Amino acid sequence: KKQFKTAFNSNENTIHVKSAFDLPAPQRTAMTDAVNETLGMKTALQFTISPDLISGIELTTNGYKLAWSFAEYLNALQHNIASATKDKENAKPAMNGKPANSSV
Repeated sequence: KKQFKTAFNSNENTIHVKSAFDLPAPQRTAMTDAVNETLGMKTALQFTISPDLISGIELTTNGYKLAWSFAEYLNALQHNIASATKDKENAKPAMNGKPANSSV
């Protein structure tokens, strides 16, 4: 939250909000209120539609970006599963070529 505030408080420009679909007025108002409350100042939000976000939302200003999308969530999930599987494989004890249940 501190990094978000630092990045976006240095904002002298509008914060751009991209979403995968058009946000209704009540959601725009709620988002504007939440951003203003978080930053502790009033700021303007400019809303645009970007279907490539796939059920996501992105706030950008002055080279900073705060984003979430279903596609990014799936990518992160896939990375975490692959990493956990790799860690688990690396943690398995060596069996010296013998089956785990071998009595030999």
